[in-house]
Amino acid sequence: MAATEHLTPVTLKLGGKDPAIILPDTDLQKWSSIWMCGIFQNSGQNCIGIERLIVHSKQYDELFDILMERVAKLRFGSVLAPTREGYINTVDCGSMISNDRFNVLEELVFQAQEDGARVDIGGKELLHTSCQGKSFFQATVVGDAKPNSRISQVEGRRRCVICFELPTLMSYHEVFAPIALLIRYDDIDDGITIANGTRYRLGASVFGPHQDLCIEVAKELHCGMVSVNDFGVYYLNQDLPFGGTKSSGYGRFGGSEGLRSLTNPKAIVTDRWPSFVQTTIPKVLDYPIRSLVRSWDFVHGLTMLLYADGYRARFNGLLQLTKARR
Repeated sequence: MAATEHLTPVTLKLGGKDPAIILPDTDLQKWSSIWMCGIFQNSGQNCIGIERLIVHSKQYDELFDILMERVAKLRFGSVLAPTREGYINTVDCGSMISNDRFNVLEELVFQAQEDGARVDIGGKELLHTSCQGKSFFQATVVGDAKPNSRISQVEGRRRCVICFELPTLMSYHEVFAPIALLIRYDDIDDGITIANGTRYRLGASVFGPHQDLCIEVAKELHCGMVSVNDFGVYYLNQDLPFGGTKSSGYGRFGGSEGLRSLTNPKAIVTDRWPSFVQTTIPKVLDYPIRSLVRSWDFVHGLTMLLYADGYRARFNGLLQLTKARR
């Protein structure tokens, strides 16, 4: 609001609901580590973290089992927390920045269960045995989420769960914690529709065995950046523009586009050969206008000469222009 007083230009980088489309016949074991990182890195508190795993129905069960096994082994805590034995804790995920939205997270997971989602692990605050602060949320796996559920749609910030095809709150919120939505699709067009089915359009990923097909799918996604067979790698290259569309903001930082957003462009026009040719007003257009008909014919002929389709139309424009100057 402060920028409105003086119309200060702004760039807005807002939240996302980033999808990862997993194309048919993808090697799930090969890419599972990238998906774990995309979901749980920094306890899911990552604006370009993977929020929705959109996987073909034939591979859904296999991916669900892979994630369940790996998520169950995640260790939460702090490497700075002292231990009686004096050693440094080995942890995978730290705390949330705040616990003020844990009730919302639990509500999202509970409503998902009420609507038929499968929650086999997590979904509540984690009462840590050695770390104080009450700012840990359990890593959560939620199965069978629906694309139009609230948790699949809305950006909300601060979460710690993995969701799989829920039909409620979870499809709508960027819960901003290690939550991933695993959503089934039957054909690629359906998967693209699901990926584009939120009002948030920040980043995305496409995984598959054939790069050409991945690129084709990437071109159909409505967002600011896409990684092919990777996650968030576009942020590592600061020569690339970074930013989203729609409710994920507008403008870009990074790259030449980002630099231009910090400037105010100015256009200066000069004569190319001022010693030989300089701009003058044709007599037929000079004020006061001597003939409205001739001035109109001159302007019309000039327009046709410069912009008409085809040489014949341009030649006719030249004839009209020459006649009007007499």
